[in-house]
Formats: sequence, C-alpha cells, structure tokens
Amino acid sequence: MRRQVINEILDEVANGLGELGKTRLVRDRTEEWAKAYYAHNGPGSTRDRARGIDSIYDNAAPTPTDKADENASKFVAAITGIVKTAVEKAGGKFQ
Repeated sequence: MRRQVINEILDEVANGLGELGKTRLVRDRTEEWAKAYYAHNGPGSTRDRARGIDSIYDNAAPTPTDKADENASKFVAAITGIVKTAVEKAGGKFQ
C-alpha cells in the first residue's frame, strides 16, 4: 500500500514537472526561441545562438541561489506546488 501511494505521488509529480517544463520552456518563450534561431546568421552566429538558448534555459529553469531572485522564487514555488498537490491528491499532508 505504502509503495503504491509513493508511486502515485511520483507519477503525479513527473506529470506536473513535464507540464511545467513545456510551459516554461516552450509555450512562454516562443518568441525567444524564434529570435535565438532566426536572428543570428553568418560568422559567429553559432555562439550568439548558443547564448540565446542558454538565456532561455536560465530564465525558464533558473538555479536557485541564496540571492533574492523573483524568477527563481516563482520557479521553486511552482515545483513546490506540484509536489504539494501530488501529496495531497494521494491523501497525504504537505508541510
């Protein structure tokens, strides 16, 4: 029973993180992806394109640090919300 509940939570979290990734990396950043791929051409364009792509990832999935960063805080809050929802959906308590 316990293993089944844990698996349900893990499945729910995996699905939620997948949706979060699609939203933050693709849906919310369509213009940034287009700019990263189509605005750079010619000599040195590979590096410029790579910097654009790195920026997309840095903004969509920021690494939390000890410095105040609103974007990172929103990202962590979204992940926490996914875990909380999964635990509560399985009948658990999230503290």
